[in-house]
Amino acid sequence: MLLSVPTAFPVEVEIARKGVFRLLRSRRNSRGNKVAMASGIIGIPDSLDLNVEYLPIPTHATITEHEGHSAEEPYFDPTVPRDVNAFRGKTAYLSCRIYNMGNRTVSWIRHADVHIISVGTYTYTSDQRYFILHDNTSGDWTLQIKWVSAKDEGTYGCQLNTQPIKSYYIMLTVVGKMPDQSTYPESWWEKENNLQHRMLADVANVPAAYIANEGDMYVSLGSTLNLSCILNTSDSQLFWYHDGEIINYDSLRGGITIIVEKSNITVSTLHIKNTSIEDSGNYTCSPSNANSASTVVHVIKGECFGSLIVFVCFFFSFLFFILTLIYLKCSESVDEGCDASVC
Repeated sequence: MLLSVPTAFPVEVEIARKGVFRLLRSRRNSRGNKVAMASGIIGIPDSLDLNVEYLPIPTHATITEHEGHSAEEPYFDPTVPRDVNAFRGKTAYLSCRIYNMGNRTVSWIRHADVHIISVGTYTYTSDQRYFILHDNTSGDWTLQIKWVSAKDEGTYGCQLNTQPIKSYYIMLTVVGKMPDQSTYPESWWEKENNLQHRMLADVANVPAAYIANEGDMYVSLGSTLNLSCILNTSDSQLFWYHDGEIINYDSLRGGITIIVEKSNITVSTLHIKNTSIEDSGNYTCSPSNANSASTVVHVIKGECFGSLIVFVCFFFSFLFFILTLIYLKCSESVDEGCDASVC
């Protein structure tokens, strides 16, 4: 059986048996046609127009299916976007989500030069723009690329060291520079569930993020901090940073959760329970394809509020006492011809 394959790579050929093949190498058959040797899930060396000849899958080969996975078989979440757009000079986030991973290892590969970017959470490159974000609770493995440029465009692979290797490929496209915020039209407010969502009324639908609690925030020591970030699109990922460091949801501190709601917009709410003085600082909501939004949080001891009230009350009481004395003094001196400028 012959199948026509487009020039883009990596190439997946869906067979009626639900086997997913990747091209390994090509050769000429007796009829002079280019034929791809394929078996299981493997990489391809180039991008060619090929006629693919169906070869039976060896009995030991693992077949990747989008549904009906066995309890032990690792597989990628097919709903994670395979096409990612990032503005030039901004940060790109390429993600894959793995289920039933077990003790296997995840690697990120750049196909342009077949370069291994990372193994696990360790990066194997001198380029400091690369960083691996991993969330144990969801099985997400995200490749972060800072300050992207046109040379970063291309295909990246998230690979799992199974036998044979399983891969999830993502195409990164770098688009023009993010427009300046001053060029945006006036924003409008939508009220939903008693939360004011600031969203951009932009005919170009430029992604924009806003933190609902704009300006400095003050919270009492030991209380719960709630921050909501609103993005006017649903096809982007949001990451939270505290003083420039990505927030670790699995830290020993505990009490940190994030709730994400998606409709025609995305709302990401950060909850930090039992706040401490160390939780003060700058909080940034950073989308994968839009400008970041930030706010400053001040965690203040409860007794400070009481002390402030006592000070204010004492000050105004003392001021009232002084003014009363002056008034009484002037009243006593009226009969003696008190100078008006003094009284």
